[in-house]
Amino acid sequence: MKRILALISVLTVIGLFLIPSGVAFADQVYHTERLPLHVTEEGAAAGYTLRNGMVVNIHANGPNNFAIEEYILNGAKPNTTYIICRQFSDAELWYGPMPIGGERLLPAEGNSITTDKNGNGRCTIKLTPEYLAPVYPRTFHPKFVLIVGGHPDPEEPWAWIDGTRAYETEYTEATLDW
Repeated sequence: MKRILALISVLTVIGLFLIPSGVAFADQVYHTERLPLHVTEEGAAAGYTLRNGMVVNIHANGPNNFAIEEYILNGAKPNTTYIICRQFSDAELWYGPMPIGGERLLPAEGNSITTDKNGNGRCTIKLTPEYLAPVYPRTFHPKFVLIVGGHPDPEEPWAWIDGTRAYETEYTEATLDW
């Protein structure tokens, strides 16, 4: 019996050495997060509804896709295009000073979601390490906002203005930790 237990112990240790280290160690700083979208007061007043919606924020930490954002709408206003924006509570990010509380909405690299006749839509945004390099390393606090209408600010073309804020998440904490 002692020999069998010793053999099992040795085989277990050998098996642990055969497992690739990438499988054994997940990112310990930022984990995948599911953030529920909710209808804003402005969106409700404009007639926007939402059965279910979310942003899945994935910290892939890879050489090609450092982060992946999955936007999902279910039962939203049908046949509508929503501009995907990020709003930051932090004072400075990519484009220099921004007011605390985040009045600036930053469009997500020209991405949008268009819902079908049932109000369902989906969009995946993949962020490369090169795109995030200007803000690495950093912990910041984004919220995700879906806007209908609006346009780039003529004075600050990286910011989105006007339009109706239909849906948004709460602020969350994200850490870039290469």
